[in-house]
Amino acid sequence: MAKARNPRSGSDPISQEARNTTYPELCRKCAMRDGRAVHDRCDFCVDLAFDEGNLCDLTRSVQDCDKFGCYAFRPVSPIKSVENLPHDRKRRITFDDDALRSSDRFKYQQAFAVQRIRSNPDSVNVDLKYHVAWNVARRRPVFSQPADARRLIDNAFSVCGEQIGGIAGVLWLAPDHVHVYMESDGEKSIETVVKMLKRVSSQALRASDVSSSGKGRIVWEKAYFAETVG
Repeated sequence: MAKARNPRSGSDPISQEARNTTYPELCRKCAMRDGRAVHDRCDFCVDLAFDEGNLCDLTRSVQDCDKFGCYAFRPVSPIKSVENLPHDRKRRITFDDDALRSSDRFKYQQAFAVQRIRSNPDSVNVDLKYHVAWNVARRRPVFSQPADARRLIDNAFSVCGEQIGGIAGVLWLAPDHVHVYMESDGEKSIETVVKMLKRVSSQALRASDVSSSGKGRIVWEKAYFAETVG
């Protein structure tokens, strides 16, 4: 079952011993394992400083460790290791859930929202904004011409606003993953909305020839990343 993933912090609490027992063999040999950094082949990831480790986590979460495969594999080497990437490619996301929830501002807004709902539920309008991302299966780089596929996916999203209770649009389409902006009225769970967006985009892509893999072979992974924005 697909699950929304929270933004990771810059620090990884998993011990080296735990990594060696839980990471697939391919991941243990990949530069991304210990050097979380920005995906340097996706302009949106660079602009947002989006940690590529999130994409790695999605791929690992839906595959059998013994049969794991990933087209984004990059072997560790002295020349191309993550630690040797340019400084602007090594920006990391920092996000502290506990600090946010314990802040006075957050507590006040939470109490105020509860008070409004109790006093007059009809006066509360829900307008949720999300940044969502998901991978092509095994992060296979199928979009050799992302601009063409991006227009196709956007057109597919434009006709399902009523079903998702809002709007959705492609922020950026990389060869092996996609970033989506989504607004929702909260009537449907984010999991339901993401499944619908994946379904309509898959149908549109399979009926076209915008990928390097040919018709009928584009498959989105079940897992997805989601974070609220705005």
